[in-house]
Amino acid sequence: MTQPGVPPVLTRRWKAALVFLAGGAALIVLTLLVLSLLQNQSSLPGETLLVLLSLLILLVLGFAVGGLGYVLRSSLSNRRFSPVALILFLAYLLPAGVYLGLGSVLVNDLPLLNQALPQGALLSSLFPAQPWLFLWQALILVFVGAPPALPAPAQDVARRLPALPLGVLGGVAIGLAAAFAFSLGAAWLEATRLVALPARPAEIPALIRVVTLLVGVGIAPWAEERFFRAELLIRWQPRLGGWGAAIASAALFATLQLRPLLWLPAFLAGLGLALLVQSSGSLRPAILAHAVANALLFALGWYLLI
Repeated sequence: MTQPGVPPVLTRRWKAALVFLAGGAALIVLTLLVLSLLQNQSSLPGETLLVLLSLLILLVLGFAVGGLGYVLRSSLSNRRFSPVALILFLAYLLPAGVYLGLGSVLVNDLPLLNQALPQGALLSSLFPAQPWLFLWQALILVFVGAPPALPAPAQDVARRLPALPLGVLGGVAIGLAAAFAFSLGAAWLEATRLVALPARPAEIPALIRVVTLLVGVGIAPWAEERFFRAELLIRWQPRLGGWGAAIASAALFATLQLRPLLWLPAFLAGLGLALLVQSSGSLRPAILAHAVANALLFALGWYLLI
């Protein structure tokens, strides 16, 4: 409690959270302003409108939801609320709900999106909410908070496994393994005819492609590795052991892709990344490997990013 007549002092964490929330509020106002200006612009291409709205919504979620997660994770005791559950809710369940709900609202209020929305995701139900959900998840994970520090690796292991070549070679191996697993799954589905896959992936605007690549190579590897290969391994390894924690974190990572055809590629990637962290005692090789793998997968198809 503060003394009478003495103004309360905001901590650094609360100041940072208020900045995030203020930025989110400003972006919401900007979004509403853009919507009001564009509603009467019937000559504006639907693709352009889709890109503008998507980027604005991305920033709103990243600042507002990320700021909320920063406050909650910094303030709540682990006994009252699990940080893992908080991250899963804010970075995965909430964006998925916003995507589904907001999509129907925008289509009803802005008829121009009726022609543009089918271009924003694959027609197959095996690839829902791409690339929008991938972008939102990565950005929110950035702001949720940092995991505890990894235990220091053994000196001999650190010398034998330098981060740069380990990350590059590991990323190439993981990317090729993920692409091979995806091709096997797609071939099996086509052979069994259980699901009708589209002849070619739906096209998305060039700007969204660029943003997706930048996030997939520069932001998502760092944000996802902090959570899946640092925090989860640290929390689960004492109870599940090294291999158990690696398998469990990889399975959760694959499931949260929300793309069944990418479950096996993402699981193999998550398992390989976890082994990189455990063998080196550092996140750097895994972050670099994740970035290299995503760059390779993006070259094969924008929808393959994990």
